[in-house]
Amino acid sequence: MKLNKKIIGGVAIIVILMISLGVVFGTGYDKPHRTINITGSTTVLPISQRCAEEWTTTKNPDRNYPYYDEINVAGGGSGVGKKDLIDGNNDIADSSSPMKPEEYADAYANGVNPVEHVIALDGLSIAVHPTNGLTDISMAEIKAIYDGTITDWSELGQPAGTIVVYNRESSSGSFETFEKKVMDEEPIRADAIEKTSNGAMKQAVSGDPLGIAYIGIGYVDGTVKALTVDGIVASEDTVRAGKYPIARELYMYTDGTLAEQENTLVTDFINFVLSTQGQELVVEVGFISVHAL
Repeated sequence: MKLNKKIIGGVAIIVILMISLGVVFGTGYDKPHRTINITGSTTVLPISQRCAEEWTTTKNPDRNYPYYDEINVAGGGSGVGKKDLIDGNNDIADSSSPMKPEEYADAYANGVNPVEHVIALDGLSIAVHPTNGLTDISMAEIKAIYDGTITDWSELGQPAGTIVVYNRESSSGSFETFEKKVMDEEPIRADAIEKTSNGAMKQAVSGDPLGIAYIGIGYVDGTVKALTVDGIVASEDTVRAGKYPIARELYMYTDGTLAEQENTLVTDFINFVLSTQGQELVVEVGFISVHAL
């Protein structure tokens, strides 16, 4: 029996439309395509990246087809992430410091309601080159190095050598934490070498036997030495107990509560980060879960 060419053509068009609309069984195209953009803290960046990677692979088992949930993650610093949220240029702002009153004011003036979600804990670690003989440093000594009072390693009982100080840019959440908890908001020496990320800070001090820097605990590895501070190591126990003096919370900010999100991927993703699986990923990349697992 010969089929009418018009009928065949019509069937073909319907099949193509069904595929494009996602109604062919077995492809998964019936799921909505959702997209979110995350920007901000380079401390939180590894957490967002790892959680986004896990989300897009576990929630999209058929890797032969495009992901239905697209999660774009970028750094730039806490200040950048918070400003992006205020300006409506992201869906989630990563931050390693809490929003300031003036940032809330700018957000409200722009019709944005920042809501804070604590997603991890961190100990801001004081890092030196692995060959540095120092093992412990006091809060007073860190401040003296960064304000220029101490300028040579010999003043700390080490072989002579001018201390090379690495610092973060003022928009960094790590800088804000360091400025508040170590410097008591007093100025940092003018000749400190500015770096724009935790990774850049680690790389700089790992290649400089005279260098000193501060980095998130998740960035500490064998390429640098993390000093104990006033005899206290940065660890899960000391951070969780409030004993480590440069401990902090890590945040994700959204415009409105999770229940108020029009983009359901925002709610689903943050709930995933806060879930047991998400918090295990937090630990996997070197940070501390919000609650003991």
